[in-house]
Amino acid sequence: MVAEHVGLEPMVEVNPDEAVALGAGVQAALIAGEPIEAILVDVTPHSLGIEVAQWLFGQLTPDHYGDYFAALAAVNRLTHLWVDLKPLEDLDPHFRQCVLTTGERVYARGVQQRDA
Repeated sequence: MVAEHVGLEPMVEVNPDEAVALGAGVQAALIAGEPIEAILVDVTPHSLGIEVAQWLFGQLTPDHYGDYFAALAAVNRLTHLWVDLKPLEDLDPHFRQCVLTTGERVYARGVQQRDA
């Protein structure tokens, strides 16, 4: 299913639980003020957005951005998340649909969505 939506085969060699645990360990070290031997990049390399109408891209975050977005109304549902590979062009082939959700998740107005 992932390969159908993004056109790439998922990596199955990486254990997601271990990846999350390692990331949590790095964040804990940073919070504790411990020196780490890594360069952390906490931004997106491309702008992200949702499909607000058929083939209409609504940008949520610009490229190289490191913050969250908030819903505009209590009835907002995420249905498609797009990665903007080349702005102001046709969605196909410059945009890649990277997530397709069921649309069941409803967000409260003005509440930041950190899991989206």
